[in-house]
Amino acid sequence: MTFRRILVGWDGSDPADRALRVALGYAHTVGGEVEVLAVFDKPGTGTANDGVTDAERQNVREKFAAVFGNGPARFRAIVGSKNPAETLASFASDHDFDLIAIGRNSSGVGGDGDRTVHELAQLATTPLLVVGADWVGEPE
Repeated sequence: MTFRRILVGWDGSDPADRALRVALGYAHTVGGEVEVLAVFDKPGTGTANDGVTDAERQNVREKFAAVFGNGPARFRAIVGSKNPAETLASFASDHDFDLIAIGRNSSGVGGDGDRTVHELAQLATTPLLVVGADWVGEPE
């Protein structure tokens, strides 16, 4: 199976950067497209902008642009009224993505990133690629 539409969950961490680089390398090889989703975790918010300032949105956009420029991936920052895993899973399903790529700190267990990976594996109907810190063969 070839994945043409790839969603990457991105939080600015090294593992998320690594997952994005892997997704971009794969998409380049198969002629696919990558979209990046940064989720502001605001449980219980009722509207799309509750609790997130323009400065917060701008900060995450600038952080993304500093690492990846305005290059080959579309970037979105959204507010999730659910946890990040639920938001990513629903977004991927609602927008017909073929694959979700997400970074993980290590092959060990621990931390919020691992919880998100575990929850996403349970919730997503879209195939999941988990890129760990010990990933080899990463595109340059």
